[in-house]
Amino acid sequence: MKIEAVIVVYNRDLENSPSYSSLLLSGVGITVCDNSISVTRNEEKAKSDGVRYLDMNGNAGLPRAYNRAFDSLSDVSDDTLICLFDDDTEIPSGYFSALADAAEKNPEAAAFLPVVREADNGLIMSPCRIKGCRVSRADDPFAVSANELTGINSGLAIRSATARKFKYNEKLFLDYADHDYIRRLKNSGAQLAVFDSPLIQHFSRSGNVSRKSAEKRFNLFKKDFTVFCSEGSLADRIYCKLYLLRRKAQIARMPADNDHGEE
Repeated sequence: MKIEAVIVVYNRDLENSPSYSSLLLSGVGITVCDNSISVTRNEEKAKSDGVRYLDMNGNAGLPRAYNRAFDSLSDVSDDTLICLFDDDTEIPSGYFSALADAAEKNPEAAAFLPVVREADNGLIMSPCRIKGCRVSRADDPFAVSANELTGINSGLAIRSATARKFKYNEKLFLDYADHDYIRRLKNSGAQLAVFDSPLIQHFSRSGNVSRKSAEKRFNLFKKDFTVFCSEGSLADRIYCKLYLLRRKAQIARMPADNDHGEE
């Protein structure tokens, strides 16, 4: 079994990416999709490390980056697993051995969802449960039924034959691209397998987010979430509108003097 890792970088130098450093040590194939807007030395770094580098010419969105990577790996063997990673995920070597065991035990599975824990509290953030368009935390991801199973992109492993057949939805830019992709896999009848792993996810959270930044981020989320829910039931579309109204109201209650001109 061969493993190819895909890492999407956004405004981060590869030398400062925990994911990239871990992958270099792992010995797996690496493809870097660079969505950066700011100037970096990533192309130079990738080439010096003998790594495949794909310049997305700015932030083209997560689905386009993944699809570009899938296209660039279209010639890999059918037994290859393509693993997706954010640029801020710790990837201990135990991840790949756990994945190999899961692939051997689940030969019919089209994709594999690792258990991913949050760095600050150790709680399981993926896999998770989805009902309609509502995603919630799963205390025991191994107990989630197949029809309710979903998860995040980082650490997701996809068989190459599946990646050639199923592409990410480019109507989405960032949010819910992972849940949309898994939903389409399940709708096609593809099987998913959950496996335990040592993956840890970090987040760049700030306790002092400006109202301007919150509004900008909400507008991006609104577009993606509306697209995601539009393919669901009437109840999902109603839920979408109510959920967006609630989030908009929360932002409206933020003090205006909290806006320090963040972008």
